[in-house]
Amino acid sequence: MNEQVEQRQRATEKLIASMSMEQLVGQLLVTGFEGVEAPQLLKDHIRNHLVGGVILFRRNIFDADQTQYLTRSLQETASGAGEELPMLIMIDQEGGRVTRFDFAGRLPSAMALGAAGSRSYTYIAGQSCGKVLCALGINVNCAPVLDVLTNSKNTCIGTRSFGSDPERVAELGAQYINGLQSADVMAVAKHFPGLGAASFDTHLGPARVDKTVDELLECDLKPFEEAFRYGVAMVMATHAEYPKLPRDGELPASLSPYILTDLLRGRLDFRGPAVTDDLSMGAVAGRYGLAEAAVQAITAGADLLLFCHNLDEIEAVHSAIMSAIIGGELPSERVLEAAIRVLWLRAELKDRSARAAKAPSLSLDDLGPDMQELMFHEIAENAICVVKDEKGLLPVDADSSVLVVLPGLERLFNLQSSQKLRSLRDAMLDYFETVSEAIYDLDSPSSGQVNDVLRKANAADVVVFCTFSAGSHPRQLALGKKVSLLDKPRILVALDEPFDLSLLKGFGTTIAAFGFAEPTFRALASIIAGESSPGGRMPVEI
Repeated sequence: MNEQVEQRQRATEKLIASMSMEQLVGQLLVTGFEGVEAPQLLKDHIRNHLVGGVILFRRNIFDADQTQYLTRSLQETASGAGEELPMLIMIDQEGGRVTRFDFAGRLPSAMALGAAGSRSYTYIAGQSCGKVLCALGINVNCAPVLDVLTNSKNTCIGTRSFGSDPERVAELGAQYINGLQSADVMAVAKHFPGLGAASFDTHLGPARVDKTVDELLECDLKPFEEAFRYGVAMVMATHAEYPKLPRDGELPASLSPYILTDLLRGRLDFRGPAVTDDLSMGAVAGRYGLAEAAVQAITAGADLLLFCHNLDEIEAVHSAIMSAIIGGELPSERVLEAAIRVLWLRAELKDRSARAAKAPSLSLDDLGPDMQELMFHEIAENAICVVKDEKGLLPVDADSSVLVVLPGLERLFNLQSSQKLRSLRDAMLDYFETVSEAIYDLDSPSSGQVNDVLRKANAADVVVFCTFSAGSHPRQLALGKKVSLLDKPRILVALDEPFDLSLLKGFGTTIAAFGFAEPTFRALASIIAGESSPGGRMPVEI
């Protein structure tokens, strides 16, 4: 044990000895909140030691200056209340469609990195993300997703996964973790013990993974084992059920003693904190209620409990946990064990912050969109896959008039007008003189939108029809079928999940893009025009 670790252990032990059981319980709770400023109730919870961390969403973030002010004010509130260690300030900044802010560039999706297949690209993506988060005052990123996507109908995971090969997911996941943590932001491997085979979204209700322990070890757990070897800070437990496990098969993994203790600690020897997925999700809250779920999760072996939408219920949850301790339902030793793991992590964050303070400071200008998008454009070029080009349509002649048909994504991602996504049309204009555009509603294209698409298609030489996660938004397929019947060259582009390409027939040229940000659009336009070559290899079967 080196000197710094010994000092951290002594400091943590001293801190724990000075804390009441009420304070120790507070270390285990992480809450979300509304708005771009910390509400008074959150400040009161921090001052009363009812929470040990917060998690940020797009609803909390406007721009870089506001985010830095928010995180700084949260830490100042905690230190003013006597907290000696930094609060956990968490976020889900995975890249691709799970992106909480765009002002420093939209990170490539995990599946884009899987298609590019480069360890160095993946490390760079993780490190780049970490540098931005660190500069914003965010110290924990709930990423990467280490689920092995073996079920093509699993739209909850989709392009959040690196792919369907457990070895590749393990290799790239470890590189992302290394990159992220090299920037002093703690990584969270999720969703333990593997959600890639599920076919239902745990946000909405119970999901099942029908695998035995041996089957999980053979596939789903390999990326987690690799992440543990590489020193990932935390692991997140899913709410899916695993009925073929030796026991607790009827329980969500986040409430299962077998999964969180026997498997995670006993068999896989992971020693860091285990955090639950959001306990307000339908798979848990709809069956147990927040208070009961909280007590069961800690009893089972969870160390941090995530409540993304329940700030006003935190006090009641805290009281329920205390009542369970007093009544003997929840052993105080289990709470102490969980608090030690959490405080040890926070002590490490304090040490990292002290080291970072001595290093030259980085402004967000150093990490901003220009630098990032150059790098992400290169990644996108090496991720995009031309799945088929039966009649040799590519490259499209520069004299051709092109219609780009796109789903409207701003409403899906709840974007402000200032955050409007760049259009593929803008990128295509770099290569083609005449480019028109038609936008359709993702979930219910109107008759007017359909007519607009068909009218503009009749006037164009080539039609590029783009889909977005048609498994979750199937109504776009009817419009896609109409386009597929047109008597002219047609290109089908899956902007998100590549499985869309198997849902629409009649397109002789199909492309998997794995993204919908400006770097992807620029790379896609360049490939369609023949100015660059696609470098991706499909990370899943379609």
